[in-house]
Amino acid sequence: MSQLALLESSVPSSSNFSSQPFRILKHIFSFLTVKELFQVSLVCKRLNQISQEDTTWKSCYLNTYSNPPPSPIDQLLILFFHNYPTQTWHNLALRRTHLEKEYPPDQTDPDIFEELIKQKLEDINWQEPYDEDVEAERDILFFYILERYESTLDYSARRHAKALMIYGQRKTSLPSNRRDFLSAELVYTQCLDICRCGGHYMNFIYPPTLLEYGYVLQQRAKILSNQSSEENPGVKKLIEESKKILNKAEFELRKEVDHYVKFYNLACLASIREDEEECHRLLNLLERQGHMDQLDLMCRDANFDNMRHLPWFQDFIKKHFFDTE
Repeated sequence: MSQLALLESSVPSSSNFSSQPFRILKHIFSFLTVKELFQVSLVCKRLNQISQEDTTWKSCYLNTYSNPPPSPIDQLLILFFHNYPTQTWHNLALRRTHLEKEYPPDQTDPDIFEELIKQKLEDINWQEPYDEDVEAERDILFFYILERYESTLDYSARRHAKALMIYGQRKTSLPSNRRDFLSAELVYTQCLDICRCGGHYMNFIYPPTLLEYGYVLQQRAKILSNQSSEENPGVKKLIEESKKILNKAEFELRKEVDHYVKFYNLACLASIREDEEECHRLLNLLERQGHMDQLDLMCRDANFDNMRHLPWFQDFIKKHFFDTE
């Protein structure tokens, strides 16, 4: 029985379902599929208004289409919306409906999908990951597609390295129970290999990638250490390698001429090393130099996790990113 049929059977015919409180209806709608939400939106004006909430469309979309790996239709959609990140989940559902009519999955030659996906990847507008946490699922899917097709694409080394660096950052900035440090380590290793072969024009990617790689090694060591009470030689090796990489990252970052990039990344490094005093000093330097308008990244940057519980860091975040009046 569908969620919609179950919903209909559970509501007495004498009750006026559409008059229920907005919050309750929105919660109920979040369990529907895309098709069912479309049907509900046609019942009356009030249900149509409630069904326009984009968070509800996100829930319904993921209820319907979230089974991994992403289908060819999913991949085409994600590539389209990477170029238009302000589009809503409602629009995503509508566009998917149109695509399924144009290219019925059970009737379309897989080679047609392959060519369409490659064409979209070649035409992609390159950009940083989406800022909103609600878009994290789109980012992960986008880089899944890039990873699958990268060997067939004519990307420059610089563009490829940037793609990998962003991909690794997204893997480690998801909610803590979904962070994938082992996969991120492999991504950063590949990125560093490209940087080393790319010469001086890769300098802007190389230092932050070293920083992220060192952080990932450190986190992997912590996870392995927590998994067993016995001493693990692999943990010691990861810790030593992490320290070595972080020292190299510091050396490269101190040569950076852009003060914002330099001090922000060095503050990240201090946090990773649990050096509270140095992290505080560097963030104060950024503040005095007027770079705070660019620091919205700090609210979700996993590199600052070691500082988040500290009162001064919490006050710093509130001061610059939240309305304190």
